[in-house]
Amino acid sequence: MSSASLAGCSILICEDEPLIALGIADAFSHAGARVLKVRSLADALIAVEDEVPSAVILDHALTDGESSQLRECLKAAEHPLRTPQWVRHQRTWRGG
Repeated sequence: MSSASLAGCSILICEDEPLIALGIADAFSHAGARVLKVRSLADALIAVEDEVPSAVILDHALTDGESSQLRECLKAAEHPLRTPQWVRHQRTWRGG
């Protein structure tokens, strides 16, 4: 992936685990995207008030609610020429 391949794209990362968010953000930043990280549903809802991001990376269960609430909010408010793309991830716990 070239460093300019995501130039002009904005990525909202909704993840309450800082190291996971950092890893995801680094990958998108190195690809040229503008990245905003939030740790809570409340912060995510504030972040999208002014701008609908190009893509949203969602942790399903945030500290203050499920990210599906953010998805529904954005679906209701999206601009007809700009459809956000959704990627949902969940943690998988391994070990004993």
